[in-house]
Parts: sequence; C-alpha cells; structure tokens
Amino acid sequence: MTYKQALSIGINDYSPSYLRLRPCLNDATDMHHALQSIGFHTQCERDPDLKSMKAVTQRFVRSIRPGSVVLFYFSGHGVQSDGNNYLIPKDAVGICAENIRSTAIDAQKLINEMHGRRPRLIICVLDCCRTDPPTEPLDARSRYKAALAGTRGGFAPMQAPPSTIVVYACAADDTASPRSRNGRNSLYTYHLLRYLRTPNTDIETVLRYVAAAVQKDSENKQIPFRYSSCNEMIYLVTKQGVNPKMISHPMHRKPHAPYLDASQYRHRRAMSLYHAQPPMNHYQYPLNGYFGAPVYPQFHGRYNASPMPRAPSRYDSPYAHDLRYY
Repeated sequence: MTYKQALSIGINDYSPSYLRLRPCLNDATDMHHALQSIGFHTQCERDPDLKSMKAVTQRFVRSIRPGSVVLFYFSGHGVQSDGNNYLIPKDAVGICAENIRSTAIDAQKLINEMHGRRPRLIICVLDCCRTDPPTEPLDARSRYKAALAGTRGGFAPMQAPPSTIVVYACAADDTASPRSRNGRNSLYTYHLLRYLRTPNTDIETVLRYVAAAVQKDSENKQIPFRYSSCNEMIYLVTKQGVNPKMISHPMHRKPHAPYLDASQYRHRRAMSLYHAQPPMNHYQYPLNGYFGAPVYPQFHGRYNASPMPRAPSRYDSPYAHDLRYY
C-alpha cells in the first residue's frame, strides 16, 4: 500500500508589512482534516514565523519515504522576485529583492528538495496572493515600497520536476479571492475541499474540476493554473475505501466468477426460469386470439412472450403456459 503524507501551512497573522488574512488558518486546518480522512499522514502548521517554517519544512522533507505520494499545501502571502517564488512567513518585515532569500521560503528549492527524496508523486498546492483593501495607510505604504524594491505579488511559473504537479490558485501576476460561498475558506480551497474526496477519479481530473468550478464561480476573474509532469493516473480515493492501494492504471477488470459444475448449473438455471415466469392467476379471454392467454398486470394487458417457448398446444398457442378450460 502506497504511503501518503502531507504538510499544510496557513498564515493569517502577518506583520504590518503585509495585510492580515482571514481564511488561511481555516484553509490549512480543513485541508489537514480532509487529507486525514482519505488516508494521508498529515502535519498542520499555523501562523509559523521564519524559523518555525524552515524547521517544519525541513522536517517534512526528511520524513518523505521513497515511493510515497506527497502533498504540500500553503495558504498565505507569496511573492515573486527575478522569476523565483517565495512563501512569506508570519514575521516578514521589510522584504525586498536584496533580502528575499534570507527572509522567505524559496518554493522552487523546497520542491527540488522533496523530489530528491524520490517520492512517487509530489502535489504542491499554493493558494497565495490573496489581498484585501488596505485597512491602514501603513499597510498600503509597505506594500508599495515592496513593489518598488523589486518584488511583486503573484507567482511566476515554476519548473516541475518529474512526477510533480504544481497548482496555483490564480494566474501569474494575479491575486486569488479570499472569499467563498461558505464564508470560511478561500475560493480555491473551498472547491478543492469539495472535489478532493471524489472516488475513482484521478488527481489530474480532480484538479480540472476544481479549476473549472473556481473559474465559473468567479465569473472568469480568477483562473487557476497548474504545471504537471505526472504521466500516470493516480487515484487518491476509490470505492473500496478511503485508504486503498494506489492504482496507476485506468482500466480495472473484474475477476472471473467461479465456474459451476453440472448440478449447480442446472439448479441456477431452474431457479432463474422459475423467477422469470409471470404470475398465472390472472386470465382474460379472448386476448390476441389465443384462448386462455395469461394477462400480465404489470404490462397493462399487453401480451408478452415467454422467454422459454414450448411445443404448440391443441389450440395452436405458440407460448409456454398451462391453459384452463371452461
């Protein structure tokens, strides 16, 4: 059975340099519970600072088993600088292009480290770049200074190593909506939670369902993107159970039924013919020119042929039923 493990990180309480977010902790917590329900061994980190975030990501990377399915989920602020994407920790202050490498988490480097552990599949979901209208002038000034310093909100495209799926909640240089129908989760995570536990559906199809639902719900204002190098069909959930053996092929053949000996075959055939016969307690004369032809109430008088015809009777009736004579 394939081992499945996940790490969920959500950050709401940012320093004054970045706007405080509302749904990120709910997103990470709900993803944590949803992944647990389908057999993942999950960790959940809430509002980590830079030191804690580095420690938990490195600990998670070291725990990855070869051949496992790995899912990394982040909900919070993210920026891009010189084509690289960075995840912003709770205590980020004064981030600019010169100090971004030492004050944030490099997402591409994290994916490469996870790939170095030789998992079967990496799924990286980045629900970032959510913004609300500024609540204080300090927030607006800080974000404006960060933009002038060479960083931008939104994520740039990343290179996906083999057997890796990188999912963005929105397009490049765009922002993701923090509001959804339930008022608890972001728009993308809300739909991801809806479709994540769909049985007998491979993960690529699940992500397509999520992207289509987000695009429709936002009226094309938010378009999720993903980059995939996964060349097999991976099913996280099947009808056999929430933690089934991982299946990588689309076709499933049912095993053959056990063969029957002669006596078992005769018994089963006799029982099937017995149950196939219509009730004989309703008669109508005449019906379709046949004397004593049975009436089938379920067909409302329409004559239905018996599945097993017999020899014609003295009245030349070609169907197999006993006749009553008056």
